[in-house]
Amino acid sequence: MIIICETGRFGNQLFQFNYCLKLKKKNEIILFIGFGDLEKFLKKDNNLIFIKCKNFLFKFLNYFFSFLIMFKIINSVKENEYQEIKNKRGFLKNITFVQGYFENEKYIENKISSRFSKMRQEKEAIKYIGYLKKKFSKHILFVHIRLTDQLIGCFKEASSELPLRWFFKCQNIFKKKFKNCKFIYLSDDLEFLKANFKNSEFIKNRDKYYNFFIMKHCDGGILSPSTFSWWAAFLSQKTSFYAPLYWHGHKIKKQWPPKMVSSFIKYAPVLKKEYKNQIRNESKFYKMHI
Repeated sequence: MIIICETGRFGNQLFQFNYCLKLKKKNEIILFIGFGDLEKFLKKDNNLIFIKCKNFLFKFLNYFFSFLIMFKIINSVKENEYQEIKNKRGFLKNITFVQGYFENEKYIENKISSRFSKMRQEKEAIKYIGYLKKKFSKHILFVHIRLTDQLIGCFKEASSELPLRWFFKCQNIFKKKFKNCKFIYLSDDLEFLKANFKNSEFIKNRDKYYNFFIMKHCDGGILSPSTFSWWAAFLSQKTSFYAPLYWHGHKIKKQWPPKMVSSFIKYAPVLKKEYKNQIRNESKFYKMHI
């Protein structure tokens, strides 16, 4: 049995699920503690068990399994912050507790998409993209502006938030590549989009799966350093994507996570001058460029 506790939201959960599949032996059970977003996304499988639990129980289980690992009772597969994976053997060889994010394209299982269920939201997203193509353009491109948790980021000295100048730069690259293209905006801060992207096409639906499938079925896009948009881009099987060079480490010019560099994404550096107007304080700047 493989056991893993939820760490992060939908995009993170997909990476964790994928790595558990990589470890899984034939007919082995995977026990997911939490993972509510992931459960709805997957086909039913008797070898995948999901347990919902409240925060206090979740913390207790983490401590409990860490205790079992410390005394070498169960196996452990743990990824550290530098994405190095260490395995420890325990007395109970058939139980393995997995810890980590495992954000690495090289780990992706070839047939992972066959595990995903057919969702109503995907049909709706395909229909909407078709409507946009007929109305506006042959090339529909998404711009994913993630804000709420990006203000904190992975480093105390630098948030993961991207300046709008960088997004505009990437849009200009696409405009040169495609003569006729339309950008649609997605964000975890809908009020921000409404207030600052006047006369633009943005996704009003708050359903995470619908937004995910909108990005998946676009012809390309501009990504924030987000596993949510990363998976949508990856599953699209297209290659017209731009993301910030160094991913979360774009402000300090340090790749983070270290192995989060993907073959299907082109990376555009975020220049020092582009940080002069940060997203939360540039309302005048929006009006000049939108």
